[in-house]
Amino acid sequence: NQGNKLYRWSYMVQEPKLPSEPDLILDDPDDEITCMEMSPNQEHLWVCVYNRNAKTELKGKLLIINPVTLQIEKTINGISDR
Repeated sequence: NQGNKLYRWSYMVQEPKLPSEPDLILDDPDDEITCMEMSPNQEHLWVCVYNRNAKTELKGKLLIINPVTLQIEKTINGISDR
C-alpha cells in the first residue's frame, strides 16, 4: 500500500515484478492505509485507515474487503486513532 492506494503482488509468477498500478484506490485522497491483515479463513482483508480530516472523534476506520474482488463489503468508522 501507499497512501490511499492498495497494490496486489504475486510472487508465484515466473518473473515477479512489483506492481506500478494500484488495484484499489480509496475514494478520499486523505485516507491513509496504516495496516492490513487477512482474516483467519482468508475470506476477508481487514484494512485500517487513518484520515486526519475525519468528522468522527477517533480518526481511524476499518474496511472489510473481499480479497478476490477488492470490493469494500463493510466500513466501520471512528474506531481507532493514529
